[in-house]
Amino acid sequence: MRGASSLLFIFIYVIYNVTGKPLPVALIHGIGDACNFPQLIELVNFLKVKLKTEVECIEIGNGFVSSWFMQFSKQAEQVCDKIKNNELFKNNFSIFGISQGSLLSRYIIQKCEMPGKVVNFISFDGPQMGIGSLPKITCPIICPVINSVVGKIIYNDFLQRNLGPAGYYKNKNNYEDFLKYSTFLADLNNEREVKNINYKLRFSSLDKILLIKNNQDSVITPRESSWFQFYDKEGKEIVPLKDSNFYKEDYIGLRILDEQGKITFVELEGDHVIISYEDIEKYIIPFLQ
Repeated sequence: MRGASSLLFIFIYVIYNVTGKPLPVALIHGIGDACNFPQLIELVNFLKVKLKTEVECIEIGNGFVSSWFMQFSKQAEQVCDKIKNNELFKNNFSIFGISQGSLLSRYIIQKCEMPGKVVNFISFDGPQMGIGSLPKITCPIICPVINSVVGKIIYNDFLQRNLGPAGYYKNKNNYEDFLKYSTFLADLNNEREVKNINYKLRFSSLDKILLIKNNQDSVITPRESSWFQFYDKEGKEIVPLKDSNFYKEDYIGLRILDEQGKITFVELEGDHVIISYEDIEKYIIPFLQ
């Protein structure tokens, strides 16, 4: 009987440690940020303490500068390489993308050939359907000037190769240019005529998604992009998610997940990526547990 009891104890212990402990978390920061910035260090440590699991910020290049001036597809390739060579992420894991880091996270989910698998995905103020103007963060003087002419020049090869946000800029007045010249987002969103079925298969295999949108976001234009929504063809009104071709034709599997009840939509008050620790405990911690 003692032997049977011991085996039962070991079985319960193993099951608890396999299923009871939250998965490790890869955190991908946004534009103008870096893993060694105090606020990100504080966030990573907070998540570690609350989740009692490993949380690691994955850096691209030198962080701040690279997030702005490295070609976005190269940023994605670099974060993929770091994830697939990290022992923490050899099996199932969660990914937490902040701002443009949410698009890099989706690249990991849809395109990165790696031994591990993303199970849970958090997108915090992520420009999922693109941006209609360059982010104003860290450049309050020059960005408005750039945005006045950006629709005419953003698909220039030099800018696509040397300006990170150019990779997910979407000219709201010229969708055809976006489809033709975009070097990142048009492909990731499967918006071109020829679809990649693997993107849909991989994305729709997620267990759950948390999409967070800040209602006063002045950086992501339109802020509804965080919920996979964008302007209509006239560039004036926001098309509700379920009315969009992206959803109805299910380009990446978002509709499948939504109909399975695997997507949680959260609205927060405040500007871009503003969140209290109370809201982190309310929404993010339970999602990752």
